[in-house]
Amino acid sequence: MNYYLRQFLKTIAKPITDRRRKNVRKKISKIKDNPKELASFLYERGFGRPINWDNPIEWNEKLRWLAFNTDTSLWTELADKYKVRNYVEKNGYGDHLVKLFGVWDHASEIDFASLPESFVLKTNHGFGEVIVVKDKSKVDIEEIRAKMEKYVNTPFGDETAEIHYLKIQPRIIAEEYLVCDASFSTSIVDYKFYCFNGQPVICGVYFNRDPKTHKTSSIYYDMTWNCKPEWKNPILKKFDVKVPCPHNFELMKKACQDLCKDFPFCRLDFYETGKKMFIGEFTFTPSACSGGSLNPKIFVELGNMMSLHQYPTLSQTHE
Repeated sequence: MNYYLRQFLKTIAKPITDRRRKNVRKKISKIKDNPKELASFLYERGFGRPINWDNPIEWNEKLRWLAFNTDTSLWTELADKYKVRNYVEKNGYGDHLVKLFGVWDHASEIDFASLPESFVLKTNHGFGEVIVVKDKSKVDIEEIRAKMEKYVNTPFGDETAEIHYLKIQPRIIAEEYLVCDASFSTSIVDYKFYCFNGQPVICGVYFNRDPKTHKTSSIYYDMTWNCKPEWKNPILKKFDVKVPCPHNFELMKKACQDLCKDFPFCRLDFYETGKKMFIGEFTFTPSACSGGSLNPKIFVELGNMMSLHQYPTLSQTHE
């Protein structure tokens, strides 16, 4: 089951029993071939009220509206962890891409002999489908092949109504393993910038990622690096950790302005190691439009930063 769907089932508006959770899964399985109906169902289960398709107000509503009413072909291209590299290069940030070692359609094609001693394998279309190899001589290559073949054949987005992911041709990619040099984290730190019309507003710092569950610790900062604990969902654990401002903070903000300017909303992720910035991925429907670890009290404020009228609907583009 999709990671975000599992998280959704744990954090929906009212606590539910295992039996009710099972019923939700059955409902999702029944209606997932109708993505808009599924989006409506997930929204109402998550927020306790029907989604307002005619006049969306808050951030997650507007993301769903954009997904079903506007041309999201560029979403598909940039959510593809392989194809996005062309977009980044064309816009002048090719030097900040993580080194690519190879790309394959099937796990049987992976040329392990050509790979360095340490590397990362992942799919280009999903989330959490990652295998970190720190020492190639100590891993079971056939076991890795089996896992990656399962991952590349697992659709992403069908259970969360994120239809732009379903249009990605699944592939397996191998990238450089980035070493964590942050003293406050056990894993490479993920700096996630929430951008509205190309202007970064929130930086979520995600650290101490569990390699098996992908759960992380998180803290939020504004664009002058002031910690904003009130932006985090109050039901989640707070962390009394002082995260130093990344060395490339200003460059990260500039990259957001350059790479996200054509979108009403986009989250752009970065890594930093050895004082060098690396671009991670583009996300247009964070946490499957469930709000993730952000405080629901700021959703309307974030929604107000998105004007939908400037973006032509699908019916308008086909006229």
